[in-house]
Parts: sequence; structure tokens; C-alpha cells
Amino acid sequence: MEQFFRDPSIYTLARGPLVWLAFVMFFAGIFYRVYHSIQLAKKEKVIYPYLSFKYTLRSIIHWLIPFGSISMRRHPWFTLLTFVFHICVILTPLFLAGHIELWYDSWKISWWSLPQSLADAMTLLVIFAIILLVIRRIIQPDVRFLTGREIIWQLLL
Repeated sequence: MEQFFRDPSIYTLARGPLVWLAFVMFFAGIFYRVYHSIQLAKKEKVIYPYLSFKYTLRSIIHWLIPFGSISMRRHPWFTLLTFVFHICVILTPLFLAGHIELWYDSWKISWWSLPQSLADAMTLLVIFAIILLVIRRIIQPDVRFLTGREIIWQLLL
């Protein structure tokens, strides 16, 4: 933070206070979701008593494997779109050369980076996937039914 006061530029603002704000918001959001899931589990007396760790883990593994669940096999294009979106949205920032340089400047940690053209293509895939997912959310009635104001605000953030 003190570096920002010595050099008040956008770069030092992004490297200093905004990075820590992003970390705080990330962990606060995780805490919020876990806390509310636990509160819901206390209220819900029908489903949660029958859950077991074995079947929960099996379900998570099925959802992490492309086309691992019946729902994914029924909607192959949607499955492909969501997996491409999540892979690109996670890997692009982690392996972007500029981000790796920032990590090295701050903590002397470095790793290999994606070629710039591949990172650009992955960014365009993320934007394209977002557009298609928003269109699906607007057009498809069963998905539109699940969309509330809270979800729209979360998507905008």
C-alpha cells in the first residue's frame, strides 16, 4: 500500500490495494456460500440426512469429467460450451505472460506462459461462450425461470 502512495499510478493501484481487495472479496464470497449452504442444510430435513460422503464425492467426480453425467450426455453442445468456457476462463489468467510477470515482480514466482496468440484465442472463446450462455439464459424457459435478480447481479460482478 505504501508503494501506491509513493507512486500513485494505475499499475501500482492494481498491484497493491486492488489485488488484496480481490483476494478479500474472493474468500468472503466463498465463506458466504459455505455459510449459507450450511444454514440451508440445517433447515432442509428431507434430503440432507440421506447424503453420504461417498455418493457426494462420486457426484462431484461425475460433474468434473466431460460427459460424465446423464444430463451432460443429453446436452452435448451445452456441455462442450461450459467446459471450454471454464477451462479458458481459469487457464488464461493463470498462464498469461503479463500476469506471470506481476507474480514474479511481487513474489519471485515464475512458470511458463501461453503463447500470446493462444491466450487471445482463449479470451475470444470465453467472450463467445458468455454471449451464448446469456442468450441461452434469456431464450430457454426452464433456465430463465431459475434466473433471479440476485443471479443477474452476480453475473454482472
